[in-house]
Amino acid sequence: MNYSKLKFSSLCILFTVVLFASCKSPIVYIAGFEGTHYGDAILWKNGIAQNLSDGSEPASAESVFVLGKDVFVVGHERNESGNWVAKLWKNGIAQNISSETFDASAGSIFVK
Repeated sequence: MNYSKLKFSSLCILFTVVLFASCKSPIVYIAGFEGTHYGDAILWKNGIAQNLSDGSEPASAESVFVLGKDVFVVGHERNESGNWVAKLWKNGIAQNISSETFDASAGSIFVK
């Protein structure tokens, strides 16, 4: 897929797209999910998918931020009780950033 000619306006509804330009070619990061309605939280880097969740519960990645070699992704995943839990994945490792008692989601991330 030629990412340099993609029209990102149509993708912004479903995915967060981050472009990093270099002297060679851009690196494209896309956060989202794969499956019906919600499925596995996914991070795509130049079109190659990396599962962030294990698929045991519905999940979605909502935003991605790259700082140096670290990739930060936020979103949410349903827990065994049926509540949505806000998640942070740093370099693919998940951690909860909200209580598991009430529904929560993280929609954006910025790292300084």
